[in-house]
Amino acid sequence: MLGKAKVVASDETGVRIEGTNAYHWVFHCKDAVVHWPDYTRAGRVVDEVMGGHVPEVWISDRYGAQQDRGARQQTCLAHYADLQIMPTSAGNVALAAVIVAMESA
Repeated sequence: MLGKAKVVASDETGVRIEGTNAYHWVFHCKDAVVHWPDYTRAGRVVDEVMGGHVPEVWISDRYGAQQDRGARQQTCLAHYADLQIMPTSAGNVALAAVIVAMESA
């Protein structure tokens, strides 16, 4: 399901696996949630999980490994709030694409 999704959101957070620093990646679309533990925060994790699929919209924080993964990129609105730079409606093409894609999915 993730490999055919129009809109995918992702994030990763640090965890400990068997006493070693690692990362818990989460990938989400309308029909699925994929949890992926890995010892790296590198973009190869996204490559492995997505298997070459490029969604219409990719939603994530501003971490480099999660940038340019979709035809359009939307920064997670919660991360905008953290940065105190909420987007305006004027000219936010990626946000409009998210809304359209979610409505048509």
